[in-house]
Amino acid sequence: MHLHRHIPIAIILALAIAHTASAQSSTSSFEKALTLEWYYQANGTATGLGAVDVNGDGPPEIAASYDSSDIIILDRYGHYKTNYSVGEVKDVGRIYDLKVVDVNGDGKNEIIAALGALRYKVKYNLNQFKNVDNRTVELIRKSLYEIDHNLGGITVLKPTGEILWHVQTEQSVNAISTSDVYHTQEQHLLAALGAFQKDTYNEYKGVDINGTEIWNLTDYVLQNGSFELYDSKGTLNTSRYIYLVDQNKYLIEGANNNVRSVLAADINGDGVAEFLAGTEAGTLYAYNNSNGFTWSQAVGGSVRVLSAADLTKDDGQEIVAGTSNGQLALFTSKGKLIWQTRLPGVISSLTIQDIDGNEITDIVVGCGDGYIYVYDGLGNLAWKFYTGSPIHRLITGDFNENGYADIIIATKGNITMYEVNNLYVQREQANTFYDKAIEYSNAQDYVVALIYAQRARSIYERIGLTENLPKTDILIKSITEDLKSEKKLSGEYNYEHALNYFSQNDYRTSQTYAQRALSIFTEIGDTDGQNKVNRLLSQIDDELRLFRKTEADGLYSRALSYNSFSNYSGAVILSRKARDIYDEINETNGSITCNALIGQIGDTFYLKALQNYNLTDYQTALFYANQSYSLYVEVQYWPQSGKAEALMKDIVAAMNKPQVQEQPSKLPLVAVAVIAVVVILAVVKTRKRSSKPVM
Repeated sequence: MHLHRHIPIAIILALAIAHTASAQSSTSSFEKALTLEWYYQANGTATGLGAVDVNGDGPPEIAASYDSSDIIILDRYGHYKTNYSVGEVKDVGRIYDLKVVDVNGDGKNEIIAALGALRYKVKYNLNQFKNVDNRTVELIRKSLYEIDHNLGGITVLKPTGEILWHVQTEQSVNAISTSDVYHTQEQHLLAALGAFQKDTYNEYKGVDINGTEIWNLTDYVLQNGSFELYDSKGTLNTSRYIYLVDQNKYLIEGANNNVRSVLAADINGDGVAEFLAGTEAGTLYAYNNSNGFTWSQAVGGSVRVLSAADLTKDDGQEIVAGTSNGQLALFTSKGKLIWQTRLPGVISSLTIQDIDGNEITDIVVGCGDGYIYVYDGLGNLAWKFYTGSPIHRLITGDFNENGYADIIIATKGNITMYEVNNLYVQREQANTFYDKAIEYSNAQDYVVALIYAQRARSIYERIGLTENLPKTDILIKSITEDLKSEKKLSGEYNYEHALNYFSQNDYRTSQTYAQRALSIFTEIGDTDGQNKVNRLLSQIDDELRLFRKTEADGLYSRALSYNSFSNYSGAVILSRKARDIYDEINETNGSITCNALIGQIGDTFYLKALQNYNLTDYQTALFYANQSYSLYVEVQYWPQSGKAEALMKDIVAAMNKPQVQEQPSKLPLVAVAVIAVVVILAVVKTRKRSSKPVM
């Protein structure tokens, strides 16, 4: 059964009544946001939706999968056209996800089916691994008895249904994401893997009292997922397991960390694709295609859907995640939480686009409570619409190519297409903004109130609802006047603080408050306020100038003292600091005085250079000459700098002049020889006297 544009009015009313009766918490103000275009009755639970041009005529057909290995094709009006099969369920499993994208860059969209639940169960003979050639192998204490796995796969079909390629995977493929990872104009497929896996082992436990071996069957259950990257031809490029371990880095047996959602995108704009993986255990993992793991973030529930877009207008992409317990969260590209909200049902799907034509990018969410929720990038709920049944899949686009956005949802047993009533939605949004402006104005939050009032006016004007402009203009004027009064009070508050700190001689703080007050008075056009603040600022400037001059005078006085004690380097440093302050406050005489002291120190260095030059201590002379030259140039004493430069040249020339080597005189050597002879004769004479016999 299907319903399209030419539907009988009785059926429309019946559907509307049924939807209204089953609504739990419908938003009456947006009950006409969507217009029912058609629905198609199908069997089973929807697992995938996509739009694909099957016959090459331009307008897309709708592809849908329903918990089997078949894909049904509907035209854009909801009429059944054909059925594609990826194989028998017993051979390939069931379709868990469906994507439509141009995989190989041929200009035609292919259909990608993610497959899972392919039961693979093998049981071995209990003795098969225990005995070999009727001989007991004592070293074997554990043997595989049974394998119970759920395999999966990926099948890519042409738009016409022929299978391009198929690969089998070791686990179920729960979701698929595509991206031109290597910038080759071809899509790579990122697959989310994970499923129940149980291995049963026959384990040796010892012997009983009779010497009989004891063997027990033990089950080992692991549900650690992974993601795999395939190229456009089905070749595996990358594979990475995501293990759930305890604090000792041991695998947690039985823990469910299957990967339920994936996203391949360059979210940080560095030219390298990131791989995001959301797990059943509620963690979002990020990997860089070049460097591996980068970060992880707890989300709060099984991460069922992921998407990314620049929602905060900061030139980077944000990550949107939806979970099984209704958590909707926005993260930065580095995993920092921006905002989150909680919906009363599993988030089964989401898309990102301007769905209602108001020039704001929306997050469109399909929820298990039967609602379509529309959020802006800041986490504000723009509107919601009740569909009557839990939503399993949702896609958006202009499928009938009439210039208005459409939303197609898949529920249990139905595929339904709605068209967004842009005019209605924007009108209701404007009315909501108008009401919020009044609400915030009454709460004296005039800044937020003015924002909402201006938004309302902008929408009224854009959609041509001119009859609402006068009342909105009156509201804006009222809020503006209230805001002006509030800001005037703020300006007076800052001015009073400026006066208070001025009286305490805290001129810097007084200046800060006075400048704030001036900014506020200028913004609201309060001339009297501006004049009195400017007078105060002039007084503050005078006091600060006097304070700074006193500070500079002190530095100069210390510089004079340092100079008198021949601490020339210290004197120069203090003179420079004093001069900087004099320059800051336009105290020309002070600056001239500081330069004079620096020039005087230059004179001292010049004299020292001359003295050392005359003593032929050229290294020291050159040092002082260079110092004097630098100081003269600094204070622009050009004649003196010329003399210092000439002296430096003379010193350098003297240093480079060849030195005449003098021959050492021979006289000192002769004198030493004579003294040595005299000493030797004296020693000999003394010894002769001591050798005579004693009488």
